[in-house]
Amino acid sequence: MGIINQRNYRKFLKAFRTENPFEVLINVFKRISRTLFKSYQRERISFNGALPAVLWILPNVPQKDKSSGERRLHYIFELLAPYIDLYIFTEGERKTALPSSVVLIPEMSPDQLQAQQPYFQYLIFSWFTTYEDLKIFRTLYPHSTTIIDSVDLHWIRETRAVGSLKGLTHHDAADTKRRELQAYREVDQIWVVTDHDRKTLKKELSQSDIQVISNVHAMNALRQNFPKDKKMLFVGSFRHYPNIKAAEYLAQIIFPEILSAHPNAQLIIAGAHPPAAIQSLGETPQVFVTGYLSDESLWQLYQEVSVTIVPLFAGSGIKGKICEAIAHGVPVITNDIGNEGINLIHQKEALIIPNEKMAEEAIALLNGDYNTSKMIRLAQDKLAQLVAPHAVKKHLLQQLFPTVTIGIVTHNRLDLLKVCIDSILQNTRYPFYQIHIYSNACSDGTPEYLRALAAQEKRIEFTESKSNEVFVRPNNWMIQQAGENEMVLLNNDTTVAEGWLLALYAAAYSSPDYGIAGAKILYPDGTLQEFGAEMKLTTGIGFNRGKGENASAEEYKGIRPTGYVSGCAMYLKRSTIHRVGLLDEQFHPCYFEDADYCYTARNKGLLTVVTAHAIVYHHEGATSGQDESSGMKQYQAINREKFIAKHGVKS
Repeated sequence: MGIINQRNYRKFLKAFRTENPFEVLINVFKRISRTLFKSYQRERISFNGALPAVLWILPNVPQKDKSSGERRLHYIFELLAPYIDLYIFTEGERKTALPSSVVLIPEMSPDQLQAQQPYFQYLIFSWFTTYEDLKIFRTLYPHSTTIIDSVDLHWIRETRAVGSLKGLTHHDAADTKRRELQAYREVDQIWVVTDHDRKTLKKELSQSDIQVISNVHAMNALRQNFPKDKKMLFVGSFRHYPNIKAAEYLAQIIFPEILSAHPNAQLIIAGAHPPAAIQSLGETPQVFVTGYLSDESLWQLYQEVSVTIVPLFAGSGIKGKICEAIAHGVPVITNDIGNEGINLIHQKEALIIPNEKMAEEAIALLNGDYNTSKMIRLAQDKLAQLVAPHAVKKHLLQQLFPTVTIGIVTHNRLDLLKVCIDSILQNTRYPFYQIHIYSNACSDGTPEYLRALAAQEKRIEFTESKSNEVFVRPNNWMIQQAGENEMVLLNNDTTVAEGWLLALYAAAYSSPDYGIAGAKILYPDGTLQEFGAEMKLTTGIGFNRGKGENASAEEYKGIRPTGYVSGCAMYLKRSTIHRVGLLDEQFHPCYFEDADYCYTARNKGLLTVVTAHAIVYHHEGATSGQDESSGMKQYQAINREKFIAKHGVKS
């Protein structure tokens, strides 16, 4: 393990002679224990390849109930869990529990992690400062797509806080802006939480890819009754400095004016880490400072209060405290800063007014001058389009997963086609896919079936050919029609197992050297038909690896490079199509086009892999038969000669 070596031994002897021997021994045992523990932890990391691997790099493990930004991260992790293998790296606080599907990397250096896991498809940094501190990951993983999740635009928040935060100057804010923009320039994509932030950043970085990944809030059922007690609420983590001034202004300026009209009113200030200045507000009559509240306690509090008041002087990004209040059915009074990125309409969906007029509007609301039930209903409708889990999930997945077109060529085997399509619709978890069926002069009811299916399933489209173009040309047509989509060639005599497409995608992107991925192909009885294939280039004779053997054998697990994979289930990255082109039409109508494509890709520097995590059942020969002397099967011998002429080597 490298714990005891000559260099360490010499250092130990020197220390033992010059220092307290007892302390030296204690330190040595501590070091050995630490190293053994870390080594044990590292051995427990599992990179299985069934899903795309994503590394999220954070200043600390987020605490779901401590701040809006950290709660957002927890929700995002949960939304992504079914689609990726998510690994968290942090050098900071790591005590808080993460969702069960998320792997917290044991304490190790970036170099040690890279030695274990040579490739992540995505590196995501939360906050630009984390990127500054740990940008070594870009060097270690140069082929990964790199994203900074901004959480908010720091320089905007700081600029607004100059004059209200002691020691903060315009020079400081300008320096933050310079550093922040430089970090954003260096990455492939930037995430912001509001469209307002996106437009602001686009003015500075017009060529950058900037996407909105908002807070996540589920809309709760509307409250049935307006609370009789006139309780007002301010919620926020007081580690976030804009919340301190806002709470002080609310308690010292706005609330006394409300009390003059409603002497029984109460103000509740809730949030973790209140400093002495905030705690002292609780000494004011009818002002209550709760400190940290659990989710359950906060939910109960939202049921009791009449309004949330948020008089912000600084801040950037979407305001979690406002979204949360609306989600819980509580009307909101805030200003333009609080409303930024949400765009609630004044007196229709919320009360959006300058700070100095908030007391007046709060009094009117407590008097019953507004239809708060209608206001909240409209606010929730608007907010759901921005922050509801389904909306955020869709936009989030769009950044990580390209649309895949599944191309199926069929000729007069409607019975097989129906089973194939049903299996795709039932067993495909991949978030964005389309199915394009090429009907080769079918006369068995296939066109009628496809028309009816396409009318009820928006992911289905089809091309109806008047002549039987067999395999190569129809697939080339579908590859071209797919535009910039990734492409899967799939036979009509196959059925797919759960998670098959996610696994193909994960395998194709498990290394930048891979261009094509294939599935583990089984016979209908579960016997292995193919775990990749190899071709003898002197004779054009191919063999399917593992044919007829136990599909569960150790040698047929994981992700393995292979010579080629069968066109019955073949994943083509769009970048591969750009480099290699279409299927070679000299192999029209069929046979050897799949092997040719893989070996052509290899000649251009792209490898082919097979993954055991994608299972496809194949009725071999169900459409072309087995006799090479007749029918379409005769082209196997004809095209073998063409393949040898193109790829063969002298024996």
